[in-house]
Amino acid sequence: MFSAHKGHKRRFPGGRLAAPLVAVAVAAAGAFLIAPAHAGQGSTTAANSQLTNAQLRTRINSAAGHLTTPNTVGAAKSTRSAAKPADGSATVKPRIIGGSSTPISSAPWMVQLIYLNSDGSGIFCGGTLVAPNKVLTAGHCVDGLNWVQNGAVLGGTATLLPDTGGQVSAVRAQWLHPGYDGTAVNNDVAILTLATPFNYKTLPLASATDTSLYTAGTQATVYGWGVTDSAPDSQNLAENLQKLTLPENADSECKSELGGALGDENAFIPGHMICGGTGGTGDDATGKTTCSGDSGGPLVVSGKIIGIVSWGVSDDIQDCNVPGTYDVFTKVSAYGGNVQPRINDSDISRDFRADVLAETPAGQSFEYDSTGSNLGTRHGAPISSSNYDTVVQADLERDGYQDYIMRAKGSGNVFMAHRTPARASYSYIQVGVGWNTRKAILVPGDLTGDGIPDLLSEDSAGKVYIYSGKGNGLFNTPVLAGTGWLKYNLEFGHGDYTGDGKADVFARDAKTGALYLLAGTGSISAPFAAPVQVATGWNGFNAVIASGDVTGDARSDLLARTPSGALFLFKGTSQAGTAIFSPWVKIGTGWNMYSRLS
Repeated sequence: MFSAHKGHKRRFPGGRLAAPLVAVAVAAAGAFLIAPAHAGQGSTTAANSQLTNAQLRTRINSAAGHLTTPNTVGAAKSTRSAAKPADGSATVKPRIIGGSSTPISSAPWMVQLIYLNSDGSGIFCGGTLVAPNKVLTAGHCVDGLNWVQNGAVLGGTATLLPDTGGQVSAVRAQWLHPGYDGTAVNNDVAILTLATPFNYKTLPLASATDTSLYTAGTQATVYGWGVTDSAPDSQNLAENLQKLTLPENADSECKSELGGALGDENAFIPGHMICGGTGGTGDDATGKTTCSGDSGGPLVVSGKIIGIVSWGVSDDIQDCNVPGTYDVFTKVSAYGGNVQPRINDSDISRDFRADVLAETPAGQSFEYDSTGSNLGTRHGAPISSSNYDTVVQADLERDGYQDYIMRAKGSGNVFMAHRTPARASYSYIQVGVGWNTRKAILVPGDLTGDGIPDLLSEDSAGKVYIYSGKGNGLFNTPVLAGTGWLKYNLEFGHGDYTGDGKADVFARDAKTGALYLLAGTGSISAPFAAPVQVATGWNGFNAVIASGDVTGDARSDLLARTPSGALFLFKGTSQAGTAIFSPWVKIGTGWNMYSRLS
C-alpha cells in the first residue's frame, strides 16, 4: 500500500493540518509511511535524473506496495506547537472528505507525486501541471526530500497509482521557496521540474491582480486522492480522483477561527494563506474537507489555481473534519514573483540559473554558465549563431529545453531553433520574413496572460507588436501593442522584474540614457503600464543581457557591459521603482572581445 504525506498537522483544542500522506491503504494491500523532513531550501538538480518508464513504474510500485499493514498509518506532525485540549490531544493535516469522483478529463493538469524512501516506504502528494515540465505543489511535500534521486511523477490518469496508464516522469530538479517555514507552515510552495515533459493541459496561476478570485463566498474546487474518512491514521486513499467545491472565507474569519482553535492568533497568515469550507462537522457523512494525501493539490476558481492544499486541524478523535475548523491553502497569487521565474526559467545548462551566449567578431560562439554570483568558464555554445545578427534565448515550448529566436543576416528572415528531450540537435522553423528593419526582437515571457511565452517586435516606425505564442514555438498573427517607441534606442527584458508574476520590459531613452520600466499587465490589448523611470546613465552601456534569473533566487536579473569591456550584474529585487535592482556588482572585464552578448 501507499501512504500519503501528512507532513503538516497542527494541534489545537481540536485541530488538523494538511500535509502529504504517509501511510494510506490502496485497494487491498500495502501502505507506506511518510514523515516530512526539514532540511535545506532552494534548488536541487541532477543531470542524470532520466530513468526508463519501467524503472519509474518499479519505483512507484515499490513505494506503494512495500508495507502490508493497511490499517496502520503514520501521520507526520507539524513542528508547530499549539494549545492542547483538555484531553491533551490535537494535531493538523489534509484530505478530501465529502467529495465526488471525477474523470481526469475534468482536471488534466492534476498529477500524483510519489517518493520512495531509503527504507522502501513511500510518500504521496498531489500536484498541478503549470507548464509541460513544471509541477506546482506544497513546500512541505518537498522540504528535506531529494525528489531528483527518489521521486516520480504520474500524470494523465484519475486512478490512484495504476500499474499501467498515464505518463510517468522522473524529477530533474526541485525548488523550495527560500522562505519556507515548516514550523509556521509559511511560504508553503515548491516546484518540481520534470525530466520528461507531459503533453497534458496546464493550469494557469492566479496573479496579483486576480483579486476577484479571492472574494469571500466564492465557490472554489479542490482536487486530490487523499483519504476519504476522518478516522485517526486512516489509510483509505481515494482510488479515483476526487473533487470538492467549497466556499472561500474572509481572512478575518480564518484568522479568528484558526487562531482560536490552535491557541495561536498568528497561526493563519493573511496574504500568504487563504482558508475555505463551511467548517468541519465531526461526521464524515456530512463533512466536506481536505485531508491526508491531498497536500500539494490545487484549489481552482475560473480555470486558475488560486491555492495549494497546505494545512488543516486534527485531534486524537479525527484526522480531519474536526467540528468548526476550516482548510488552509497557500495563496498562489502572493507567490507569482517567486514561482513564475521557476516556470519560465530558460537557462541553457538547466540548473535554474540563466546563462549567457557570446559571439566573437569572427563568428565563434561560446556559452558561459552562471554560478549564481558570476559566470563560469566559457565553453562551446550549443548552437552556432554566426549566420545570424540577432539571437534571443527563450523556452518557447516550456519543456525545459532552451529555444532560440534568430534573425538571419541578409534576408532578415527569423527562425525558431528548438530541440526536444529525444533529440540533441536543433531544428529550425521560420517564424518571420524580411525583418531586416525591425529595431528590436524580444521574448520577455507571457505578455497576454495565457501562460505561454510571447514575442515582441518593434518596427522601423516605432510601432510595437505582440506575437502571442501558441505554446509550440510558433506564434499567432501580430497585434499592435504600442506606438512611439522611436524615442528608445534599446529595449530588453526576460521575466518578471516587479514580483507580480507578469513579464516586464525595459527601454532606454535615446537622448538621456534614462532607463524606463514598462511593467506588464497581462493584457494583449494594453500589455504595458505607463513607463516609469527606474535609473539614469544607462547610455554608459553598449550591451545588455536579459536572459532571466542569473543568480537563481527566483528573481529576474540583468547583465550590462561598458564599452571598455567591464561586465556588471544588476540583481533583481522584485520591487518596482528605483529599487528594482540591487547596487550593481562588477563581475568581469575584457568582455569587449565579443561582438554580441545574449
